[in-house]
Amino acid sequence: MDGKIEAWLEKVETNLAILVQEIIKTKKGPQKFTPEHRMLLAFVSLTHLRNPIPIRNIIESFEKVKQKALELDPNANVDELLPKVNHEKAVEVSLSMLTELIDIMLDLDYKVLVNQTKLSFIASDFPVVRYNQLLEKKGNLRGKAGYGSLGLQIFIPLNPKIGIILYDPEIYKVGHPKKSFVNIISESDVEQLNILQILNGFKTVFFNESISESRIKSMYSKSKGFSLPNRNSASRHDLIKPDKSKGDLIVVTNSECEIGLKLMEIKFKPSVNNLYLDPTIAQIRKWPMELRKRESV
Repeated sequence: MDGKIEAWLEKVETNLAILVQEIIKTKKGPQKFTPEHRMLLAFVSLTHLRNPIPIRNIIESFEKVKQKALELDPNANVDELLPKVNHEKAVEVSLSMLTELIDIMLDLDYKVLVNQTKLSFIASDFPVVRYNQLLEKKGNLRGKAGYGSLGLQIFIPLNPKIGIILYDPEIYKVGHPKKSFVNIISESDVEQLNILQILNGFKTVFFNESISESRIKSMYSKSKGFSLPNRNSASRHDLIKPDKSKGDLIVVTNSECEIGLKLMEIKFKPSVNNLYLDPTIAQIRKWPMELRKRESV
């Protein structure tokens, strides 16, 4: 199965590579709601879904649910309830979400990030960084970085001088509204994005010869002041059944990036000041909510 998946991915990635090179060359993303737009979202989705970190998290999630279930009932037949998930199955599960992720992100706007500083972008072995300045600002503790989350931002470096940001257009103003790209002129902004790459990665970061070893070590040292994202945990919650009886709900959550991110060209829209968010529920954008309604019909 792995061979078939890799053969399919190879064909897809040939087209995606052409699109990415065009974005780098023109400093412009494709027009929204075109086939090229879906290809861009496929690039983001595949870069995420086929990475070893999400694959690992799928496997660990099943095991942690089993452990939590055994804490509740040591005699439970957890292997029957939740069969063991191997690497191949986890890859299948991950890639099965491709179409869903593309559809969920259709409402996000995007711009090219043009690094005009002397400090280059670095990239980790998990370069798709999900962030949420809105929910960080509001102190909301639930699902900041889900692909359907209100206020979602996604940062991906494409080369040492070009990156891309996808963002919730209802929440943020990014650069000039009539420009397809944003010039980054502050090394502090580049360093923050690099620190996010360091935190988000698994084992490796990639950088060119323009960055000194001492600068990499400095950014790595600064990253140590923040919690690591993409670590999952399982917790038990009370569940009220339709007949009013109580049950147990086991929830698996992932840790998320939070560094107090502040970039010169990203501003909150004025409407955010009056936005009330209920901290007891997940905050979902309008478009993903609409998708859920359509699927339930």
